[in-house]
Amino acid sequence: MVLLLIKNYFQDHKFQTIVTEEFLSYLKENLLDNNNYQALNIDQWVFKPGIPENCPIVKSLRFENVETSATTFLENGAEELKESSDMWSTHEWLHFLKHLPDTLAPRQLLDLDNTFNLSNSGNSEILAVWFLQSIKNDYRPAFENLEKFLVNPDKFAAQASWMAYYMNDLKKQGIDPSSIDWSNHKVNKKAGAFAEQQVGRQQNVSDTDLQGDLFNSKNATSQVARKIFFPFANFLINQKTRMYTDFNIALSKTATKDDKRNAYRSLAGLGVETATFNLLGLAITQGLAAMSQAITGDDDEEDKNKALKNISPAPTCTLFFNCRKSEVLYNFTFPFIAV
Repeated sequence: MVLLLIKNYFQDHKFQTIVTEEFLSYLKENLLDNNNYQALNIDQWVFKPGIPENCPIVKSLRFENVETSATTFLENGAEELKESSDMWSTHEWLHFLKHLPDTLAPRQLLDLDNTFNLSNSGNSEILAVWFLQSIKNDYRPAFENLEKFLVNPDKFAAQASWMAYYMNDLKKQGIDPSSIDWSNHKVNKKAGAFAEQQVGRQQNVSDTDLQGDLFNSKNATSQVARKIFFPFANFLINQKTRMYTDFNIALSKTATKDDKRNAYRSLAGLGVETATFNLLGLAITQGLAAMSQAITGDDDEEDKNKALKNISPAPTCTLFFNCRKSEVLYNFTFPFIAV
């Protein structure tokens, strides 16, 4: 019934705008009689502040288990959580950290940190909540990473992400990271390659030291020129970095099938994003040309045609990957990205 109402609503009001009162009248006529309308407390939902009285109370078994785990940690220590927390999502970790009491002993935070390496988490949301706990309880071992997180968050997140991916791959190989003596540890090549691929795909090039003199110059003239002539330079640099990383993963002999599949999808998305970017650039160019013509009053048809001829379509590069899934050959066409 509700799906039919939605279908009819779009059919009856396509290309139209209605106000709230008109929608409520439509709702009464097509779905709810007056008794149901009152029973559902529609007016309180739409017009009154706060949460209505008949709002459903949502319970999450997984969050309830997390709250139980918080109690277990306070009573028995972090080691008791290793098995139950192994499959926790980011939301469960956040709920756990936020559910801890405001006052904790430094030894309790040290126990958590030693067990789960939270000060080096690759997840910025978890780091933010963990560092708040560290500040409230004066947990000084986390302060060095806290400073890095605040001063240079991109670089810290990249390093922490690399370590998180590295340890995850070690686990897949049957190696327990908690048993490793990191002072004498030699990098596992397979896990290192996996971590490098994942971080390379996800992190943006935001370090100005990697972008040349023009982009890290503090000179006012250089900054103005950069904003006028290269407003989308970071976007282009990041797209190039993403493209090269995905190419390496797609052609890598050590990457898994899932990694390669994700790389192909990312490359396909890159093609769409870059085409959209080029269309946006063309629209801006045409808009500026129209504004210039309006100001100068120049209406010379020949000049228009010359201008259009000078706008060359972005060259494309078509790539074929011999990756078959259900006997389909992937074919990607990319507009060439130039800085």
